[in-house]
Amino acid sequence: MANRYTKAEDGFFGNESSDDNTNETETTEKTDTPTMNVIPNETSDWYIAMTHPTDVAAAFLKAHKDETTTWSGVPEEERSVQLKYYKALYEKKQKIGVRQREDVTGSIRFNPSEDREDDSYAHHFGNELPTIETVDATGDELLALEAQEGVAKDSDDEPTWPEGSTDEIGRGLTPRFPVIDGKALPHYVTTESELEDALETLDDVPEEPAIPEEQLTPLEETARAMGVKPDYISNLEGYPVPLELTIDEMMDIVEGSSDVTMVRTMLDAEKATENRKTAVPDLEKALKRAKERNEEQAPSSNGNTGGSGGFFDEPKESKGGDPEIPTEIDTDDVGKATKVEMAMSLVDDDGMDIDEAKAVVGL
Repeated sequence: MANRYTKAEDGFFGNESSDDNTNETETTEKTDTPTMNVIPNETSDWYIAMTHPTDVAAAFLKAHKDETTTWSGVPEEERSVQLKYYKALYEKKQKIGVRQREDVTGSIRFNPSEDREDDSYAHHFGNELPTIETVDATGDELLALEAQEGVAKDSDDEPTWPEGSTDEIGRGLTPRFPVIDGKALPHYVTTESELEDALETLDDVPEEPAIPEEQLTPLEETARAMGVKPDYISNLEGYPVPLELTIDEMMDIVEGSSDVTMVRTMLDAEKATENRKTAVPDLEKALKRAKERNEEQAPSSNGNTGGSGGFFDEPKESKGGDPEIPTEIDTDDVGKATKVEMAMSLVDDDGMDIDEAKAVVGL
């Protein structure tokens, strides 16, 4: 991750000594927080996603000589529409920051030192924000700010948006803005009408995560994404954990693999994880190739070496000898197919009863 954020985080955007913003600190940077097992979560993603438009909104204020980032002491009717919007963004970000501190184990750490990268959420997920929808800042937006570098001056004739400041936006990450109901959250407004629309969009930022912020391990998070019961989590040991890997790392692992369950596991996790959809078509192709290799390697399904005959051919006595699970898996329903593979593993490897194995994996 590029380390472009060279200024002190607590004093870079809009934190003048005399304004309301002096209360802002990156309190997610807890020095006494033990090393965390970093997993995707909505609160951290929303915190980063709100940090970027808030910072950019402040940047547009700093880049104009007639603007200020200070709202304290400025009557409402005298505040510019951009200042009003920046204040609203700032306050919304602060609320999410409280949730981050109270509900999420670990730190955002926009620019961690090398020895703290393992417990930095921004280091792992800041350029993806996998649980929410986002869009990158456009080049034109950044060029508009870059063109203003050094133009606006303060009372001491010092630039309020110095040269190089635009490169600092994002705090070492690609600036990303959240998308709400198909609309990117704006960061710059010029009229009261635009402000009203922007505030309506801002109001739709969720107060609580859609999924409770249970601090699961990546292994547990993968099981949740796959829709299996917690009892099965231990049976995933030894498989790569998709949510710990980048897309390139995943594709390197599945390349040439004949392990159908592993590839399908990654595919299911990708389908269950927002904002990483680019890997799904490639993983679907990899799954098809893995099945073909698996069939080539398996002498027969009756021997149950790579096939499913040993599991599916066993009659279910309570149903008069008719197996409850079909002998052919619907390959379009990869979630069910994965659970079938898991149940097969429990029956073949652990000697578990078929009914018990299906109950464990949620069939």
